[in-house]
This record gives sequence, C-alpha cells and structure tokens, in this order.
Amino acid sequence: MKDISRILLISLLSFTIISCSKKDESSSSSDSNISMNDIKGNVKNNSTYLTTKDSISSSRMNKLKQTRNSNKTSTSSDSLITFDENGNVDYGLITNHNLKIDQLIQLDSQKSIAIFDYNDHNTWQHLIKLNCGIIILEFESTNVSCFVYGIPPISIAKHYQFDADIYGLNPFQKNDEYLYFRSNHTNDNTVDDSLKCSHSCVYSYDLKSKQVKKLSKDNIGVEKFIMLQNNDLIYRGLLDEKRDDGTSIETGIMYISDNSSSEFEIPNTSSYISDVNNGDYKSLLWTKSSDGDQHSIIFRKDANQSIYSFIESPIPEMFTTIKGKNGIVYGQTRGGLYSILPFKSNPIIKTPYTIDNITNSIDCFESSTCSIFFEVLSDYIVSNHIDFNHSQKPTIVTVTRISDNKTLKVVKPNNNCSLDCFQIDNSNEIGENGLYSTYTKWYVDENTFYIPMYDLNAKKNVLIKIVLDALDFDNDGNQYSIVSNLDDYLNNKKINSLTSYQTKKNNSDTLTASIVHESNDNKSLRINFNNIMDYKSVEGSISISDNSTNNNISFMPFWNNKTLHLIIDTNIGSTQDFNENVFTSGTTYKVTLSGSAKDSDGNTLGSDVVKYITP
Repeated sequence: MKDISRILLISLLSFTIISCSKKDESSSSSDSNISMNDIKGNVKNNSTYLTTKDSISSSRMNKLKQTRNSNKTSTSSDSLITFDENGNVDYGLITNHNLKIDQLIQLDSQKSIAIFDYNDHNTWQHLIKLNCGIIILEFESTNVSCFVYGIPPISIAKHYQFDADIYGLNPFQKNDEYLYFRSNHTNDNTVDDSLKCSHSCVYSYDLKSKQVKKLSKDNIGVEKFIMLQNNDLIYRGLLDEKRDDGTSIETGIMYISDNSSSEFEIPNTSSYISDVNNGDYKSLLWTKSSDGDQHSIIFRKDANQSIYSFIESPIPEMFTTIKGKNGIVYGQTRGGLYSILPFKSNPIIKTPYTIDNITNSIDCFESSTCSIFFEVLSDYIVSNHIDFNHSQKPTIVTVTRISDNKTLKVVKPNNNCSLDCFQIDNSNEIGENGLYSTYTKWYVDENTFYIPMYDLNAKKNVLIKIVLDALDFDNDGNQYSIVSNLDDYLNNKKINSLTSYQTKKNNSDTLTASIVHESNDNKSLRINFNNIMDYKSVEGSISISDNSTNNNISFMPFWNNKTLHLIIDTNIGSTQDFNENVFTSGTTYKVTLSGSAKDSDGNTLGSDVVKYITP
C-alpha cells in the first residue's frame, strides 16, 4: 500500500535523496557533443501529446529503430509523440541523439516546454553536457531554446513516488504569472549560486520577466508542493538532520507567501494528516483524526493571520479528497466516493470491493485505493476497478452520469477474458531500486477521455478513447475505441504522460450566480457562477446573517472551479481546537451576494443575489 511504502521510502531517502549522479558506469552513451542546434521541435497547436517509456531492453530497441516505418519522421528521440483527430501521427522532437522526454507542458498559445527524463541514463549524460533539462518548443516552428539552464527537472514518476499523495499534482504547476516546478539536485550541473540545490527544490519561473528563483529552504528535500492561484506556495519534505536511529525527519506543511522569502510552518501538520488538497484560491484542505473522530480541516492565510475551520466527518477512513470539475469536493474512502462540500453522509458511488477483502496487497498494485481511482467531470464520474473474477485481473471502467445517476460499464471483459481484456497502466518503475510509483495517467480533453491500457490478449500497450457525450446509457455494452494509428509508435512502449493543446476559454459577457443550499446541511452552502471569478472581489461581496437578529455569521471560503463553497463557522479561530460551529437548525439565515461582485474580466453582476435558508 502506498502509505506503507511511504515509510520505507523515507528510510531509503535518507541515503539516496533523489540522486541522479550515481549512474551505472557500464551503460553506453554517445561520445559526441550536443548543443541546442542538434535539436528541432515538431509539435503542432491542434494535437494531443503523449510521452512513452521503453518496456524492453535497449538492444531490442536498437533493432526496432532500424526497422521503423519509412513514413515516420527520422529521429533518434522517439518518446514524444503527437497525434490529432485527422489521424496524423508523428514524433515531436527531431534529433540524432537518444533523448527521452518525460512530459510536455503548454506555456501559452505559442509554445510549450518539453521536460527531459533524467531517470534515463543516456538522456542524463547528454543533458549534463547540454546543461539544460527543460527546453522550449514553439508550435508550428522547429525552433528550440533552453527554458532554464543548470536545473535538472524531476520526473513525473519519481515526483509521485515521493509525493506520496494518492492524486498527486504535477511537478510543474502554473497560472498566468508564474510556473512553479520541482527539481532534482544540481550537484552535476553548472548553475548560479542562488539556484543551487543539494536535494530536491521548488523554483518559480516568472513567465513575463523569465526570471528564476529558488523558493524552498536549503535544508529541506522537497517531497510535495502545491502552487496556490495567488502565488502562495505550500510544500513539505525531509530535513537534513536525522533522528538517532538514522531515519529522516519529515517537516510539516511549509507556507510561503506570494513568491517571497516569508515562510512559516503550519502547526501540527508533520504527521497523521491525510493527503493535502487546495482550493483554487488560498485555502487548503486535509483530514486529521483526533480522539477517534475524523475532521476535515480547512486552513487559510489572510494577510498575517492564519485561520482554521473544521468539518466533523463521520465518514470512515477518508484518505483523500477530489475536486470535481462540477465544483463539488469529494472524499474517497475504502468504501466509496462521498460528497464533502456539500456534505452528504451516504456514498455517491460504492466501491465493488475494499482492500480489506483482498488477501494479497500485490493484487492491489500496492495501492491503498486498491487501484480504484475516480475522475469527476461536469456531468460524469469515471472510475476504474479490478475484476477479480478473472485470473488476469483485468480492469473495468465505469462511467456514472451525475444528472440522472445512470451507470455504464464502458470497458469490461467477456466471461473468459478473450475479448475486451485490458489492464489499466497506473504505475512506473523508478530507477535501480525497483520501486513503483502509482498515479493516474488518464487524461480528459473536454469530454473525450483517454486511458492507457495493456491489452492482455494482444500483449501490447494501447490508448483507449471514450467519448463521454456519445455514450448510450441504455446500452450495457462496451463503448470505447482504440487509437489504432498509434500502434506503430507504441510498439513495446508504455505511455508515460498525456496532454493536449488548450485554447483559453473566454468568460460569458453576461455574469450569472445562484446560491445553493442542500436541505438539512448545517455545515455549508455554495454559490455557482457561470464565469471564472475575481476571487477577492467575490469574497468581499458576501454576507450571511441571522434573519431575526441581523447578526453576521462567519464563514470560510473554499473555491473549486466556478463554485465558491462557504463553510459555516460562527467562531473561526486561529488554533486547531476541532470545534465545529455551524448553523442552528430551525433558524433562518439571509445570504447576500452583492451586485458589485465581478468576474476575472471585470464584468459585474449588476444586482444583488439573495437567498433565505433554514437548515
């Protein structure tokens, strides 16, 4: 299980903190020098991009390269692949050097960055000479330049391995102003003194000025980080100093305000808390047990004040939260998927089994979720689980339509697994230790869902495509397709990452808002908007009052997409006292959203939105 593996990893990390310098010296590499002039880009602005990892020996790969389809672009770097809806497929990097790409991140409408895979030995040797592990690729151009010199990026798989959260965030996170990213150590690279890193660090890259700054402390090896939309940063990791038994000491949650040097540690967060999630603006959310009870803790830092709010949760063993694209916040437990904001005591989806029913944790791929994952979209919940009725343990993919609660198994094997027999690929091997990193590799582009799978009958890796809006929920049959034009490119390879070109979605010219309160919910209410909002403007335009006394009621804001959740806390405090202060049942409250509230484009509501609620 991942939480058990984490204990082992902390001990291992004491001796091998994300080291790339100790490589197998017997491995072969090119003796030729490499420069930026040796690399050309080949990415389009209407494509989906995937990266791959070799799943066979290098000698076999060399043979495959000699027999490639002559229609492909000639390159020695075959790990970045681009494809579009018209069936066009090609390699995204053109070079005579065997360089492996870990992932592609879009920066803006004109360019993206390609992150090299430092776990690959040949790539690592080339990049030491190049002194650049992240390059800029321009759409519709072959131009390539170095994104930042001397800072080696961490791979997705290694980041998720040491991140340890079930739904880990990408090691590259951005908004319109900055890109924050996590690195390996810089011991083997040439880099400015101010940017040197002895373990694993978090850096900021100013998208306008192109200035790079190291944010994390020198004595902490970063394991996970989250970039907040107001440019605040939270991270946690391992200290340089050790315990008497030689094991590493884990930090609590470190908080850095607005890309500055101002930093503090959030108290009581060094142990016994669940995965940390974040609202789209300022707020953090995690779960902690106290005296046998479980509480969801919402933390927020406003100016120089730290404030906390608490939701008492009777949901058993909730170990992670999921932010749905529909604005709802969910909690995943061993028993299923629950709604946390707004709070509902019954599961939205029950899991078909729990890890307690499985005698061998290897059958669950060492995952505390037993390889059950959820993705919540606007009107769909996609989930997967293992079919233990077959010895091959294939994957079943299920889609639930939220609007009518209809459920459909879109990928499932037949009785003897001779048809539609796939296994989801949610893991990658990490380096020489044989450790595995479990994370979701699926990807959604609008309402098209892509899932990397292994075909257990054909013995090959495939990419499955599910068009959600085209599903017939009255037809209980497999409703997927395989992106077949990738077959020649995925030969003996496994998919490492998926992404696609994104255009910026514009706000509607007319701003609307609705206040929603679930019956019998005395913990929260929410405001749904049709546009991305100016968070600060909205929060300053809300009031909640007791309708009989006109006394104002305090609340904690938590943003998710275009939804603002208001967690009721009549006595918001600066300490973690686990006291829940909620609405009084039978009392009527007045909720007002001022017409001055505006969206991110400056459009205002124009008139107040008012709702009376009686929990």
